[in-house]
Amino acid sequence: MLEIQRPRFTDLDERPDLGPDVLHLFRRFGPGRFHAVHGEPSRMGQEVTMADLEQCLGLLICLDDSERPAGALGICSYSENQVTLWGPVIANGHQGQSLGRALLVRAKEALRDGGFESIRVLNDTRNRRGRNFYLSNGLSPWQDNHVYEHTFSNPPYPSCPGVSLAKHTDHQEVAGIIQSCFPESSHCDVSLSQREREEYRHYILQIGGDIIGVAAINGLRPRSWMSLYGIHPRFQGRGHGMQLLSGIIHHEHALGCRCLGLEVLANNRSAVRLYEKAGFMRRWTASILVGPL
Repeated sequence: MLEIQRPRFTDLDERPDLGPDVLHLFRRFGPGRFHAVHGEPSRMGQEVTMADLEQCLGLLICLDDSERPAGALGICSYSENQVTLWGPVIANGHQGQSLGRALLVRAKEALRDGGFESIRVLNDTRNRRGRNFYLSNGLSPWQDNHVYEHTFSNPPYPSCPGVSLAKHTDHQEVAGIIQSCFPESSHCDVSLSQREREEYRHYILQIGGDIIGVAAINGLRPRSWMSLYGIHPRFQGRGHGMQLLSGIIHHEHALGCRCLGLEVLANNRSAVRLYEKAGFMRRWTASILVGPL
């Protein structure tokens, strides 16, 4: 086994010429098999792209003695105080545990200097080696996160009365429901018009002229993604969740999407029951591991 005698670190900003080699490293592990692409559940099962690498806050690279990438670790945004780590991925022939640890130590140093306080990792539960690596390096299990998909088929899904895309005049009311259902969400930190320029679609459920449910969908092919979905607290428990979900499936299918994905914490049993009743199938489970810097 080849051992690196003098590891040297760089990052993708310093060495953009290494991008294709680093991309190859991440792709070797298969989509969603050993990590959530770019640290995002919405990218599990999707092929890694150069855009994923470029969206990282930082991408740390360890060079071997011939100045080629021997390993890489992505640092992805999550909150003001916490980041999500993506990887590490290690090339064949190198000592994975020791090199991975060197990348992690170097990343922690940079993050502390940047004012961050903690890290998190989304680890595919089939990847026992990755889980053991992070457990042995100070991270602890928090919760499991399920990724579900609803694969569309013909004929088209029937329309659902009351469900439509939000108009600009609906935005204020939609934002109010999002904030009541998801008080910690940053979705409304900018205007919903701005979100729609970022390729989000906002769906609403209206009953008697009042908006009582909303959802935010982004992406289109090969999979659209439901990032927010909620019924106003005063109207929950009356079957409106399934009504809104059925309408979203109809509209997304009509737009040409092949499937709709979403994430849900494993302990959110009522949501899991709803999604499974609507025909969603669990594809991945990612353990969320967290730890201090």
